[in-house]
Amino acid sequence: MKKETMNDALRVFREIPNHGCIPDSYTYGTLINGLCKLGKISEAKELFREMDAKGCSPTVVTYTSLIHWPCLSNILDEAMKLFEEMSRKGIEPNVVTFSSLMDGFCKGGRSLQSLKLLEKMVGKRFSANIIINNILVSSLCKEGKVPDVVQILDRMKLQGLRPDGVLYGRLVNSLCNSSKFQEVANLLDEMVLGRMLPIHVSWSLHVNNHNMVVSGLCTKKDMNQAFKINLSTRIKHISVDSETYKSLVGCFSKKGDLYKASQIVNEMLLEGYIPDECIWNAVVCGFLHHTKVNGAAEVVYVELSLSTTFWKLGYNF
Repeated sequence: MKKETMNDALRVFREIPNHGCIPDSYTYGTLINGLCKLGKISEAKELFREMDAKGCSPTVVTYTSLIHWPCLSNILDEAMKLFEEMSRKGIEPNVVTFSSLMDGFCKGGRSLQSLKLLEKMVGKRFSANIIINNILVSSLCKEGKVPDVVQILDRMKLQGLRPDGVLYGRLVNSLCNSSKFQEVANLLDEMVLGRMLPIHVSWSLHVNNHNMVVSGLCTKKDMNQAFKINLSTRIKHISVDSETYKSLVGCFSKKGDLYKASQIVNEMLLEGYIPDECIWNAVVCGFLHHTKVNGAAEVVYVELSLSTTFWKLGYNF
């Protein structure tokens, strides 16, 4: 509603009693909602008080309009007072009312309060939609409350809601930041088993977080899982960066699994990556440590051949 239109509406509203008409809840509610949308909160409150004084009962829409704007401005205590006032008057909140409050509390860093509202909402037999769940998951992940996120995911599945790739991506990111790499691996497996093709963001996490998963598993010496995730990523045609390759080659070389280390180096070459000094050193040291001098010599030969070839092509290292 435009400002000029709102002024005209208020002018007509003030003329109504002069013609023997009494404004009803719908009329008041429409004006209050319009004032809120224009950011005229004090005028909306004044009209709300007038409405109450004249014995005109506000509707859930009117209360929701008044609750929404304090939530946007992070004036959450005021929003909750209105919410509690609704309950005292026997006016049942709707999904939009709960959504506004939960969004406000999440953005204000008070996700636990949002969870309490979710429980109250479910108790009234309302179902949280995918938007509400995404809001909650995003906030809880930022605060590192992973167990609460898992509970929300489980509840969504019971409701027949299918978590999307963005929601999974946020959880994977949070788990990575908490160094819970095995849980990440399990979650990615769950996505595949659920026939959800992970989108680029959720699977590779813009490549950077994918490297965190692989590096973390390498650090925990869970090489098989690290190799499995890397293989699954390649099958899905998702790019892997040189740091991921470096982590895998280094760990397999130290472990003595030189076949897989060499396999990953070959994969790098096929993808157009040129292994750097650290990768070559890791493989050579791996061969030498396990007294496989011929293998080390072969690696050095390949390295020198590549360096010579690219030097002739004009590449600088």
